[in-house]
Amino acid sequence: MLITEQCSFVDRRIETFDPETLLEVIRDGRFDHRLLEGGSFEIRHRRVVFGNSSFDRGDYSPAFAVNGQFSEHQVCLGFTPRIEKPAWCNGFNIGKGEIMCFAEGTELQFRNAPNTTWQVILVDRKELQEIAMILTGRHLELPEKGTADFRARDGARSVSSTIELALTDLNNPETLASPAANSLCEEIVNEFVRTIADTDDLSGRNLTGFAGYRYGAMRRAEEYLREHMDRPFSSRALCQATHMSERSIEMLFKEVYGISPRTWSQLARLNAARQELLRSDVRIVSVTAVATRWGFYHFGRFSAAYRRLFGEVPSATILNRRRRAVVQGAVLLGG
Repeated sequence: MLITEQCSFVDRRIETFDPETLLEVIRDGRFDHRLLEGGSFEIRHRRVVFGNSSFDRGDYSPAFAVNGQFSEHQVCLGFTPRIEKPAWCNGFNIGKGEIMCFAEGTELQFRNAPNTTWQVILVDRKELQEIAMILTGRHLELPEKGTADFRARDGARSVSSTIELALTDLNNPETLASPAANSLCEEIVNEFVRTIADTDDLSGRNLTGFAGYRYGAMRRAEEYLREHMDRPFSSRALCQATHMSERSIEMLFKEVYGISPRTWSQLARLNAARQELLRSDVRIVSVTAVATRWGFYHFGRFSAAYRRLFGEVPSATILNRRRRAVVQGAVLLGG
């Protein structure tokens, strides 16, 4: 890999949940985040861009459900070096050290447990295979479409160590501006290639069989629930839409999210209500109107559920926005 341009490095911390700030956590993609449980909220996101490639890392304290789509022009390789419980990703239960490969334009369906770190790189397929030929003498068995799961022999410790070293050094402006930065970025890609090439005999699991069935079933269920978030949850309607029994759907949601489809629906509607409160005109937005629009008709219960999930009542979300608008206006006038 020949990098001729200077690398760029971004390090940001997010302490309040606003889905818009997380839409582009992976370059050239769009990823909708829905908070799954209340509690402490802290996110650190780091990005390195080198040539046509990029590296993104997210340190998530809360649990999220994430849906989105990767770049249509590059392969994505990713794994979770820090994880307390297995994550769910496109039909697979993912443990520490398993490397996922997403073909160009692949859709993502992801759920992380609290206190999870994920790391991904985006690389041109042709360039990745050229590197593989140089380093290993053969091409990597990458999926032409969809998702594959590679189980690293060393639990991906080698690539994790390489990334940690690179992030520490790239945080230094002098290193970032020097030729050494390019070498550090190149070594991240090289180590990903070596790790995938050295995976065990069970590696390269594609999205077929049971994993494919679970992915398809969950995708149909989520699409139905998202399309009907403005009305009360109906288990019977969900069963009819997915052609599954109530018991099967309950088991699937418990396996993937650890909650029932009814609870999933309520959390999705709460997240939608928060997004509307964060995006509507603060001069005219109404908590009651927003709650009703997303299927909440008991406003006391809505406020209590909203506070448990987001750490503040709905009216506080609006008030904080108004305060920020006043401060921003004062800064503009002062400037």
